Parts: sequence; C-alpha cells; structure tokens
Amino acid sequence: MADIKCPAWLDDTAKKEWRKQAPALMKDGRLTEQTSSAFATYCQAFSQWQQAAEKIKTDGMIVVTKTGYPIQAPWVSIEASLYTIVLKFSGEFGLTPAARARISAKNTVTDDPARTKTNGFLELVK
Repeated sequence: MADIKCPAWLDDTAKKEWRKQAPALMKDGRLTEQTSSAFATYCQAFSQWQQAAEKIKTDGMIVVTKTGYPIQAPWVSIEASLYTIVLKFSGEFGLTPAARARISAKNTVTDDPARTKTNGFLELVK
C-alpha cells in the first residue's frame, strides 16, 4: 500500500480531513494515486462547506439590503452548493453509511463466476 501524501495546497481544515479519512481509504484501496485529486477536492470542499456554515452561524441566514428588504444571505446558497459537492464525493469514497453498505455488499464473496474481486471492489468480467 503506497502512502499518498496530503497535497500542500489544501487549507488547514482540508488537511485535517485528509489525515482523518485517508488512512482507512488507502488501506482498502479507495484512495489511490489515481483517485487522490478527487479526494483532495472532497477535502477542500469539506473545508469550504464548514467555513460557509460558520459564516451563516455568525451572520445569520437573512441579510437586509440597503433599501431595507430582507433577503437570503449569499452564504446560504454557497453552503448548499458545497454540501451537494461534499455529499457526492462522500458517496464516491464510501464516507456515508449508505455508501459503506453498498461497498460492503459489493465486497461480499459470491459464487457468481461473472464477478471477480479487484482492488477491494467487485467488477463484472466482460
């Protein structure tokens, strides 16, 4: 198992997420050299999502315009977009309970000769 280094360009929160998740992902083959850029993207999006959530926590979900009208704070849509990205990448790497269950089910030994185990995942043999 190759140790894949955390990219230097990630911010501190993203690096913390990398260090938290990467060892288990490398161990079972979900984090490889080929998937490291996608995982780095997940980590950075995770960090930015947290930043947006903190901004909402401190500033609120509603802002008042110069003319006195209350509107949704821009951070609300930013946080929602980042959450969608984080959730998508979480599923790709098996970081949610449902995704782990799918991966676990795929790793179950089978008598089906049309399937073969490759790098921790089952793939159809064509």
